[in-house]
Amino acid sequence: MSTKKYYRVAFIFGLINLAGLQISAQDRILSKDLKSSSASSQLASGAVNASGMKPVGTRDLLVLLASGPVHLRLTVSHSGITIEEIRTDYINTLFAMYDINKDGQLMSDETRNHALFNLGRRFSDTPLARNLGQARGVTPTSMGSVIDRTMGQSMVFRQANAVAEQDLQVFKVLDQDSSGMIERAEMRISAASIASKDLDHDHCITFEEFLSSNDLMMAGAPILAVVQDTNNGATQSELLRDAREPVMPARLIRKYDIDKDAKLSAEELGWNELRIQNLDVDGDGLLAVIELARIPEMEPDLALKADLTPSEGQSPMELLSARDTGHIKKGSSGTLEMQSPSNTIGFVVRSNDPIIESLKNARDTFNAIDTDSNGYLDRVEIETHPRFQRYLFDAMDADKNDRVFADEMDDYVRGFAELAATICQITLYDSGNGNFQNLDRNMDGRISIRELRTIESQLISLVNDEAGQVINPSKLPRSFRIEVQRGGPMLFGSVSDRFQVDALQPLPRSPDGPIWFQRMDRNGDGDLVWDEFLGSRAIFGQMDSDGDRLIDAKEAAQFTP
Repeated sequence: MSTKKYYRVAFIFGLINLAGLQISAQDRILSKDLKSSSASSQLASGAVNASGMKPVGTRDLLVLLASGPVHLRLTVSHSGITIEEIRTDYINTLFAMYDINKDGQLMSDETRNHALFNLGRRFSDTPLARNLGQARGVTPTSMGSVIDRTMGQSMVFRQANAVAEQDLQVFKVLDQDSSGMIERAEMRISAASIASKDLDHDHCITFEEFLSSNDLMMAGAPILAVVQDTNNGATQSELLRDAREPVMPARLIRKYDIDKDAKLSAEELGWNELRIQNLDVDGDGLLAVIELARIPEMEPDLALKADLTPSEGQSPMELLSARDTGHIKKGSSGTLEMQSPSNTIGFVVRSNDPIIESLKNARDTFNAIDTDSNGYLDRVEIETHPRFQRYLFDAMDADKNDRVFADEMDDYVRGFAELAATICQITLYDSGNGNFQNLDRNMDGRISIRELRTIESQLISLVNDEAGQVINPSKLPRSFRIEVQRGGPMLFGSVSDRFQVDALQPLPRSPDGPIWFQRMDRNGDGDLVWDEFLGSRAIFGQMDSDGDRLIDAKEAAQFTP
């Protein structure tokens, strides 16, 4: 064995030993035979189009569900430009802007006015700060590497587990007698039970309204909450992973290897035999570590294209291909849902502008901390805000006068927000039994009047006991939701005039119908009820062509006085 081959095989076995796995002699021989195939899997993308090439900016992901891994192929772009290209363009533009002497490197005296380089005392010993202090400076390549480590890569994965417990509140509303089951009598009154949670009286019910207690939502009793160092309750994802991780084969065996033979069968993976055969190079009916490394080359369960800022008329989430299209359901606002007997996964794009959101977040924070309303923050006002004390105050105080004015905060935050706009955050929400998701059939994050009208029939379709009378939550499929959006966490957490919870938020409504219709649709559910309509009762009746007491975008567009 050549030195190069030896170190490659040694590296693979080292990764597997870290996972606590034992490799047989046959696996050692197989790893040598499959060297070229394994190497190509790091570069090739699999045959996904006529040319056999995967689109730029495409990632192969695995959702590691209890019933078996689901292979996703996701292409993410922003107005048709991939996130990777946006990150590269940003770095090049930033570098050119601050490379004053055009010598191809940035020194500390050239970068002191940008938030990325002016990180205060807390980050004085980061790799970026050390490089800036050295004679060789920072090049575009090294800047990209350090930004990846400091701010995060262009695509990051998060996981929110709290939603599963929160979703139980929806079940409790339906389970009026607290029996642990939803019975037929409770299904008949389910619409009224759910409607009672419309605490803000906007004719739709969001997930957060199931979690808000009446005493916290009382009119005239707002609660100011400044929640710092939060990220929507999300942590690093364990269930949603990049399929090309070097340790992914070992991770799969550790999770699914029931008989502990360091190989996976079709039954253990929850896949069919044909799918195994496409990966089974040695024909033993089992997949060893080296064979599992070729999963990204195979046809995925689902191929999706997400555009974070789609053009007019374009769906933010497009289905490119699926192994079984019969199990794919399309919702409103470009949402998709993949259904199976054991799991349901919803896919949504949350369109947002990280720069606008970050600046609003910063101004709300500024106003909350500026207790004497003198237009600036001093060190007395930040005493109860550790992040400001540790580094933010000094970093934002551009003129070093021990005062931070609103425009100084804006300038600092804008520098970080511009970089956040080059990040795609993919969050997997574990929704437990999916009680809310089962009622929110168009997956827009709100239960509308239309959905309230069909709740009883929807619940009846979920009846799963032998007698056909009740819904047993333990027999419902596990429910997940994958959200794709621009940007990362806010610098300051969240600031609001009422109780804050980490919960699924409604999606912004797609701009359907005339402008006047969009403006009247205050709750964003895609329909106008009489309380939202600003015209006369007679005009409302004329527009409501189907007589359902709702005006949708199509009826609004077709109406002529």
